[in-house]
Amino acid sequence: MNIKDYSGISLNKKFFPMVRDTEYQNITSGGIRTITCIGYLCSFLRESLITEMNYPAFLMIDTVGKYLGKTQDKYRDETSANADYLEGVSDPSKYQNIFEYIINLSEQFESKQKICQIILVDNDVPEKIVEDLSGFIVAHFSSERRNGLPVGFIDDADLQ
Repeated sequence: MNIKDYSGISLNKKFFPMVRDTEYQNITSGGIRTITCIGYLCSFLRESLITEMNYPAFLMIDTVGKYLGKTQDKYRDETSANADYLEGVSDPSKYQNIFEYIINLSEQFESKQKICQIILVDNDVPEKIVEDLSGFIVAHFSSERRNGLPVGFIDDADLQ
């Protein structure tokens, strides 16, 4: 998914991911935590393609882009802006790489005639990604009803 330095990749004794020999919870870049977490979850799904294991072929990820260049001020205390800058996580290609990797993973399941379900939920997906991957978008909502789109479930609950 394209991080600058992917050395020291492993799992600790509690099976949490490590990057650059740093435990997941000690990674200061929210973007690297996001990429690490998604990669970690996808690795189990991918392994289930080749190994008989008790792991559901279902993955749901919410707010993919939260720390990939879309970090709102209210979440700034959860990530280091400087670490995010040094990592270059606001690069739109990282965001698109995640989507493309997950699509490729689902195509691997299809080619092996296995079933999987992957749901990505995200607000304000960059237009370029929406254009490039429009065939994979099942539903599109807008909390502001932008471009005539319907209000999503969470925002709809607020209107009741």
